[in-house]
Amino acid sequence: MLALGGEPHSLRDLALSYQSNGDYQKALELFHEIILTEWYDDEERFPLIKSTILGEMNNLISLHRKELDISSISKELIKPMPVDIRVVLDWNTLETDLDLWVVEPSGEKSYFSNQLTMNGGRLVEDYIDGYGPEEYILKNALLGEYAIEVDYYDERVQKIAGPTTLQVTIFTNYGRKNQQQKSMTLQLKGEEETVQVGTFSWKE
Repeated sequence: MLALGGEPHSLRDLALSYQSNGDYQKALELFHEIILTEWYDDEERFPLIKSTILGEMNNLISLHRKELDISSISKELIKPMPVDIRVVLDWNTLETDLDLWVVEPSGEKSYFSNQLTMNGGRLVEDYIDGYGPEEYILKNALLGEYAIEVDYYDERVQKIAGPTTLQVTIFTNYGRKNQQQKSMTLQLKGEEETVQVGTFSWKE
């Protein structure tokens, strides 16, 4: 068991860094401990963070199972969750509400008021108090171009450290051996703006 403290978001960042650096066992152990830990204000501030981390832990296992000792992980927690597209929005300030919008090739928009699209695109959670992550997941993608926007909806605290910075990460073939990803980082200028983050295409 690891001695955890603070908030799950920073520990998730550390686990993802371990994974990026090839320290797969360390990443697995930290993901697992975050899932098992009871967090203060778990349901209010971190409503679905464990669900997100469970998916990320299973992604790690799917990609690197032969390199991992998974004997300490309950079989109930191990479930492959591959999807064609996964888009993740994170940001760096509390008491800030950013909204992830994804416009599908059909023109339908996935956002907080339309969390399940006709094609099965799902917005996992609408975080209103900082950090995210907000996720868009699509198991069977439509061919064509997808547009990503972020709405700077609200902030309720003066940012001593400066403007809010967001990061959007796009995964294709998430949880499969041909998984690919790219990230975009933007600094926001002010409230109540909608930022055009970028586009990507699904071709297969």
